[in-house]
Amino acid sequence: MIVTTTETVPDRTISTTHGVVRGYTELATNSRERAEKRMEAEAKSMGADAIVGVRFMTGNDGDGASEVLAYGTAVSLQ
Repeated sequence: MIVTTTETVPDRTISTTHGVVRGYTELATNSRERAEKRMEAEAKSMGADAIVGVRFMTGNDGDGASEVLAYGTAVSLQ
């Protein structure tokens, strides 16, 4: 799975856009990596082989626990 923060993949053409994918987890050891893995799993379930425009956000749930959200657009490449 190719995961990039850019809107394109160098030397590749996006043939299908599957839609936005997200990965979410409460803050714990390696939470960013876990959020990314969940996002990748969702993209794979849609038939994608890449995620473009990836962003990460952190927040607080109000009870003092932090959370990480990873999101991007699932696509298929030629």
